[in-house]
Amino acid sequence: MRPNRLLPAAFMLFVSGPAFAQDWIEYTSTADFFTVNFPSEPKVEETTYRSEYGYDLPARVYRAEAGQSRYSATIVCTVKEVQLINPHSWIYLEVKDGKGETAIWALEATAPAGLARAGVKKGDLRPGDTIKVRCNQLRDGSNGCLLGFVTPTHGDKARGDGVERDWDGPRAGADPRDALAK
Repeated sequence: MRPNRLLPAAFMLFVSGPAFAQDWIEYTSTADFFTVNFPSEPKVEETTYRSEYGYDLPARVYRAEAGQSRYSATIVCTVKEVQLINPHSWIYLEVKDGKGETAIWALEATAPAGLARAGVKKGDLRPGDTIKVRCNQLRDGSNGCLLGFVTPTHGDKARGDGVERDWDGPRAGADPRDALAK
């Protein structure tokens, strides 16, 4: 009779085993000089993007999947349109795939008030600007992301060139003055 009492405990340990294996890894790219957490080893896609001066520059996209969730680290692309509207702002991008074909991506950001608290100004991004974004691709795999961070690479320091900003809005409990100090 005693082994029957241990059976539920053994079952719980057996079932919880996969949960222990779901730890994320810390991935480091020595080629692109960054470290990021992924649920698994990412797939790296070589691509190019066109700069505002018409040059095709190399870029890499890092993607990983865990079940139905998809994670993407970086996209370097050209801004097609910026809409700072309520309840969500949008950035539309021209992104080249591995075959060199251009596709339009839609990136959803927070409302203009949240962007202002994060230090984003209306003229920071303009059509034709090149930017680097960190975001999570939509679950259905369509051309879009829930936006995380944007770094303009257009060369204009007055419009925030090289400064990464949080387009998902300041985190709960964050002091908005911290974002403006960046």
